[in-house]
Amino acid sequence: MTDTVKTWLEEAAEVTKQERQHQYGSPLINFLRIAVRWTMWLQDVLEPGSYISPVDVAWMMIDLKVARENHSSRRDNGVDLIGYASCHDVMDGHMKELGYINGVQFFDEMSFEQMCALLERLSLDSK
Repeated sequence: MTDTVKTWLEEAAEVTKQERQHQYGSPLINFLRIAVRWTMWLQDVLEPGSYISPVDVAWMMIDLKVARENHSSRRDNGVDLIGYASCHDVMDGHMKELGYINGVQFFDEMSFEQMCALLERLSLDSK
């Protein structure tokens, strides 16, 4: 019997759609939570009125994987990088389903308070 080696794309799809969804829930809610926490951590260095968005979280996690890959090449860096890009896409679709026609681009127009309110609403809806 021959073991089939999965591609990075296949493995990332499996991990993000099954394992990570079960562990962390919706990427939009999870990345909103991270964005709020990172904004709170960085509030003293961010420009007034600026915040970390869920989109920023996705891109920073991708960048983290690139930095790790530059130090030591590992398969999980590539798989996770694809997974974070997929989460960005899933968040965009979820935002459109919620009626935000521009998807995740709406975070560019949203205030931190609006982002927190969205997180609270989605968190309550998911219970």
